[in-house]
Amino acid sequence: MNRKKDAPLSAIAAQVLILVNSVFWLIFALVAFLGLLPGALSTGPTRWVMGILSLGAAVFMGGLVFFLARRVKAAYYIGLLTMVLMSILSITDEVGLFDWFVLIISLAGFVLMIISRKWCLSLTSIDRATEDHE
Repeated sequence: MNRKKDAPLSAIAAQVLILVNSVFWLIFALVAFLGLLPGALSTGPTRWVMGILSLGAAVFMGGLVFFLARRVKAAYYIGLLTMVLMSILSITDEVGLFDWFVLIISLAGFVLMIISRKWCLSLTSIDRATEDHE
């Protein structure tokens, strides 16, 4: 049984949205490191802090997609929490285009993860094979 083949469209779409969010944070990190952020954000240690935090978010979400694709149950719950936190944090400061993008992508990913809950939390074919031998 191919794990990817029996994945519902909602699960695949959720993973794609989280990956898009990850790539977006990676681009934001690059912009921060290059000092291209507007105003005071592009000077001194602020740009490095913004870049490191953004890079961390990108790597974290990339790893999340990796584990979601393998149906690691903890990744499902961590993913839900991450999407909620990203949504909340995107509206806690001055809301601009970037914030709206993150909010929409995060909320859509959250909803799609809820829709695909049964598949995400079910045993994979590898788990079933392991159980059969025990």
